Amino acid sequence: MGLKVFPFPLIPFVLALAVGIVAGKSFLPNGFQISIGIIISFLIFLFYFLKARKQLFPSINFGIATAVLAFFIGIGLHFLHFQPNRANHYSHLLKTEYNYVSGTVSKVLKSSAKNHKYEFEIQSINQKKAAGKILIYNKNDNPTQLKPGDVVLFESQLQSVPKNLNPYQFDYANYLANQHIFHQVFLKPNDFKIIGNQSTFASFTHFTREKLTSSFNHLNWKPETQAFINALLFGQKNHLEQETLTSFTDAGVMHVLAISGLHVGIIYMFIAFALKPLKCYKKGRLIELLLTLFLLWSFAAITGFSASVSRAVTLFSIIAIGRFWNKRSSVYNSIAASALLLLLVNPNFIFDIGFQLSYSAVLSIVLFQPFFERFYFSKNKISRYCVDLILVSVAAQIGVLPLSLYYFNQFPVLFLVANILVIPLITLLLLLGVLTLILNFSFPMLAQFPAVIIEKIIDFMTFYVGWISKFDTFIIRNISFSASLCLVAYLMIACFLYWLYQKKNKALIYFLVSVILVQITYVFSQTSAQLHHEMLIFNTKGSLFAIKKNEKTVFFSTSPEDQIATISDYKRGNFTENSTILPIENVYQFGKQKILVIDASGYFKIGINPDVVVLIDNPKINLERVIKELQPKTIIADNSNSFYKINQWEQTCEQEKIPF
Repeated sequence: MGLKVFPFPLIPFVLALAVGIVAGKSFLPNGFQISIGIIISFLIFLFYFLKARKQLFPSINFGIATAVLAFFIGIGLHFLHFQPNRANHYSHLLKTEYNYVSGTVSKVLKSSAKNHKYEFEIQSINQKKAAGKILIYNKNDNPTQLKPGDVVLFESQLQSVPKNLNPYQFDYANYLANQHIFHQVFLKPNDFKIIGNQSTFASFTHFTREKLTSSFNHLNWKPETQAFINALLFGQKNHLEQETLTSFTDAGVMHVLAISGLHVGIIYMFIAFALKPLKCYKKGRLIELLLTLFLLWSFAAITGFSASVSRAVTLFSIIAIGRFWNKRSSVYNSIAASALLLLLVNPNFIFDIGFQLSYSAVLSIVLFQPFFERFYFSKNKISRYCVDLILVSVAAQIGVLPLSLYYFNQFPVLFLVANILVIPLITLLLLLGVLTLILNFSFPMLAQFPAVIIEKIIDFMTFYVGWISKFDTFIIRNISFSASLCLVAYLMIACFLYWLYQKKNKALIYFLVSVILVQITYVFSQTSAQLHHEMLIFNTKGSLFAIKKNEKTVFFSTSPEDQIATISDYKRGNFTENSTILPIENVYQFGKQKILVIDASGYFKIGINPDVVVLIDNPKINLERVIKELQPKTIIADNSNSFYKINQWEQTCEQEKIPF
């Protein structure tokens, strides 16, 4: 891992740092343990560093010592950035009942069908200074809505963000925890009071973005066109129709709707082209650099410094600085440097799916790029551009494939057909959008001309993407793919690249072994999942049970048509292909345990002696009598029952000393 062993020394350092951040979150060591680890690893690093100064090439031990130090620095970074570790975090001052809270609205988030949603920065809690972020929900029909910068007082109960309620579903609580959000509050109209508005950076960027988006109003675009431009230029996908989002996802081109390296790269090239004349003047190159950095980071600010924009702007800023100093630094080190800067600012970026996908795609493109020339069949610029577009799409797809299968569990086979037309159109749209934005403030009448073209392009593109997404046969869904499979898949890609670069028999053997390892891991994951036996009572509005034995799962449901997603998630997570759905029965035998189900009828047989009683659909029963006559060991009430009855039953079980 020293210079002789690894030609791009910053990459293993960043990788070790990232592993340390993940370890810090997984094990949560205390400050003393982390300090000891950093001190010892630094002393070992210092020893090998001083030794390496006397050598022509650093030894492998120096590389290992550097990686170990980076690992402990990563653990320390997570500890320092983990907000509940701070003495002034609001979680240390929470009361069990109502809390008196003051703070500032920092972000407007995507609304749900019932509520507007906001990110809220706490300033004090129960009249004591505090810090930290929570989510605020405010009813859509409430005439008083919030905006960034609003200073709000409220008295309410702060609820922990609930964990995912069923196996193999998206863990929203973990997603929010990675953004330092651990609690939420549902406000009623009389619960809160707006006492002022602070001029914060978040409010400035919000109102700037609002002013820029409203500048398009005079063009009388259709709502779909306005929503598309808001997503493309400002990263605001809130108003895009669900049908549009679904069709772009199914066609494999969802990345064009989320501002990322593609969009920032286009803007960077546009800025470089526009500022090229400055090089003719004295100090022109310095002015060009400063303007480039200013424009790139202004764009990042307008979009709210989302993770995808921040990493892309950081990367292109490093490239711009390198060009200014005429340093042709390794593109690998530029990528690693941008990742390092982002992780130093916010270690939790490593858990961001977009961050992982973006760097996987960029690295894959860069690693495969030297082999592109083999596929050029003509010197014609247009044909070379088309070939480049295809090869870049394929390379990016290879890089993100394991992560896509792990997170999204589907693969759009026609992604190439979609990308080959969508990416040039997005490039054109982005440039026309920026031009229209400039004209809106300088020559509003002239903005009508590019606006017409923009609307036509968006109409055609949404039609084209929608048409491709309808080929459902070419979308492989519900792919079972574990974390271990994801890791060995990346090992296989790395071995394949090693073989491409080395062209040696030994490298080919490594690749073939990695292919076999992927197959073994898949078989092992499938077999271990199938050997697991269990009975589950799911947390769904309608009652849903599952009994899993070996490779077969039997689901029992009162409304299977409403529980397709839950059933599908469970089958995928357990590598289950053989399943059936049956109506709910009154008695089940699972192993040595007997389970009795009491439904809305409230009917049950005396003398069954069940180990577990399950209450569903609000049965009209006297629970004390049920306990006395059946003497169960455990009582379970699923989510088909009312909250009021569940509370009553819980109190009864506490009195009778029976687990509920």
